[in-house]
Amino acid sequence: MAEGEGQSAGSGEVVEYELGRPREVRVRSDRITTVRLQRRLVLRVLVVDARLRPCAGERYALRSGEKRYEGTLSEDGLLEEELPLDAESAQLTVSPSAGGGEPASFALRLALRDELETVRGAQARLCQLGFDCGAVDGVPGPRTREAVKEFQRGARLRTTGSPGDPRFLEVLRRVYEGETLAEDLDALTREPSAWAVVVPTLKVKRGEGRSARGQALLDFVRRLDAAARLPEGELLLFSGGDCLRYEPGRGQRLDDPVPLAEALPGVPWTDGVDAAAFAPTTGKLYLFAGEQVLAYTPGVGVDPGWPKPLSEAWPGWPEHWTEGIDAALALPGGKLALYKGGQVLEGAPGIGTERGFPRALGADHRGWPEDFAAGPLNAALDWDRERFLVFRGGRFFRHVPGEGLDPARPEPLEAALGFSFHETNVVRLARERSPVPVRRAFRLTVEDVFFNFDSAVFLPQAPPGDPPEQGLPVVVAALRFLRDHPGYKVHVAGHTDTVGDPDYNERLSAARARAVVALLEGDREAFVSAASEFHARPAFRGRRDDDDEWVVFHYFARTRGWDVDAGSGGPETEAWQAAHPPLRTDGVLGPRTRAASVEAFQTAVNERGGALAVDGVVGPQTRGAYFDLYREDLAELAASVDEEGRGGAEALAALAKELRWVDPGRKYDAFGERYPVDRPEEDEYRTRKNRRVEILFFAPDMVPPLPFPYRDYDIVDLTGTGTGTGTGTGTRTGTGTGTGTRTGTGTGTGT
Repeated sequence: MAEGEGQSAGSGEVVEYELGRPREVRVRSDRITTVRLQRRLVLRVLVVDARLRPCAGERYALRSGEKRYEGTLSEDGLLEEELPLDAESAQLTVSPSAGGGEPASFALRLALRDELETVRGAQARLCQLGFDCGAVDGVPGPRTREAVKEFQRGARLRTTGSPGDPRFLEVLRRVYEGETLAEDLDALTREPSAWAVVVPTLKVKRGEGRSARGQALLDFVRRLDAAARLPEGELLLFSGGDCLRYEPGRGQRLDDPVPLAEALPGVPWTDGVDAAAFAPTTGKLYLFAGEQVLAYTPGVGVDPGWPKPLSEAWPGWPEHWTEGIDAALALPGGKLALYKGGQVLEGAPGIGTERGFPRALGADHRGWPEDFAAGPLNAALDWDRERFLVFRGGRFFRHVPGEGLDPARPEPLEAALGFSFHETNVVRLARERSPVPVRRAFRLTVEDVFFNFDSAVFLPQAPPGDPPEQGLPVVVAALRFLRDHPGYKVHVAGHTDTVGDPDYNERLSAARARAVVALLEGDREAFVSAASEFHARPAFRGRRDDDDEWVVFHYFARTRGWDVDAGSGGPETEAWQAAHPPLRTDGVLGPRTRAASVEAFQTAVNERGGALAVDGVVGPQTRGAYFDLYREDLAELAASVDEEGRGGAEALAALAKELRWVDPGRKYDAFGERYPVDRPEEDEYRTRKNRRVEILFFAPDMVPPLPFPYRDYDIVDLTGTGTGTGTGTGTRTGTGTGTGTRTGTGTGTGT
């Protein structure tokens, strides 16, 4: 912008001076000099994609009031435009220069000159973050109160809805005026796919970057030596002899680094540490320096007798691992992973090294860039239940234990950090579309009602008393989708709720996914194996094996008319007991009554040519009979929607030929408790909604790498699976089918 010119004013002098731009002005002592201060509003927006990569060279159009501005984003993705001082809002549209993807529209709220503590100030800042307050008018109406509640829920605050709530204002201020990790903004902004860095420049010079403090913090992380996550989520970052504390997820600002001895009193190493990791099973923070390790109890101090030599504290310590380690990481199940050069060692202090370690970074670290795999690493950090971060040099990436890289390439550390809003702050804007092409998948879900707690037995229907949903039509709907969408490929994802040990839940989600894969492929042996895996102990974690049988037998009683449903207790059970002497007619669904219902099922199967032992025990043979009967119903469903009029088995076989896996060698991913859909912020939450298996479909140009990068895809639910009972039909253009059960009438259509 051009500087103002000095002008004569009679015997005096007028100097136009633009705020924020240094200027030397010489004045005559015999004259009165008037300095007019010019204040200008320059909007600086840095537009980046979902990976925080600059959208360089994109065309943009900015409209504010009646004024329109057009241009091209710089190689840094930067837009700079001077706006009228009274501008309250603007609409920004960014168009991909290469012609790929739809234009993205961002709604910008510029009315941030009001103090944050005022209602107008809070409204403007909430709107900028994507929380719809309606008009920025200073009136705390219903929309404003609801926007405050949404922000409070995202920040895990008490939901008061009051824009004057002190805790709400404190966190909102930290989002705007503090330094936060970009990962943190997931909960505090509304749009999960598109990012933009916004700089209102009333307080900064044109072209200025991040704050001096923000730059110092970035430099600290670039020199990172070690990092650890404490039980309540607080992060400890170590660099040289200093330690920096940071609490993610709550809008907290980064503290300034302090000497290690001040951050963790009693730690003797003033020059810093090589690695750090917190082990939840022992409640200890383990710090490594050279060939020593110490155990530190948070809030208490260094444990007596520590530090110790690694060879003493860690049984089986490898002799060739001298001069310390590079990085440490807490793994699920209480183990630690230690990294040195291009090798990894797993185990635990006091217990020792796991068999087969140390070993080269191999299958469990697939996809790692060569320089990371060769080492040495700077640090590794347990970020959340799903991923950890790996740091080397000026870059980092996210890694899913046992699965590999997420995303598929390292990123600069600048992508991990956002800085003060008055200089540069990462926020998500309200947007219509992402400026980068969206990676999309389609999904059919085998819902929660088709898996009991702690079980991998596929239930053909919802338990009695629940809405009358059917599970088998989803299998046929999946095959029909592949038939109707040539070129699409399929992958299966298993999930659990968040109760219990993460490693156990990984195995449980794998068994559930295998059960669905077996039904899709018609693999009896695989189905029985998956269904039987978690039934070795009949009362494990408060679940009984026969909870599954109660639902299964109710289904077969309804669809085949077999007298196998003993009810769930009460008059219905008492009547069934009376019809099956010598059972005691007390209405209690006890062990003897349950065993009798199993015997009745086994007898019914044998009367149709089966060869089950009538022993009242549900074992592999009996579960194999479940599978055979499920296949009969699937065949009937397939015949009901077959356009060529083929019979059941032939129609089902024709549909099965449409199976096209993303990777035939890896047909499913076991995500365990990583991606809950019901109350994801709450650990140890028992809910049926999170117990599910997803059947995912990908267009030819959207086929993902495996393991499936779940967070990177926009997953669209397919509806209309036609689960009404009775005979049914489905449209050729959709994914739905109607069920073909033996009783009742109804239809089901696809959308």
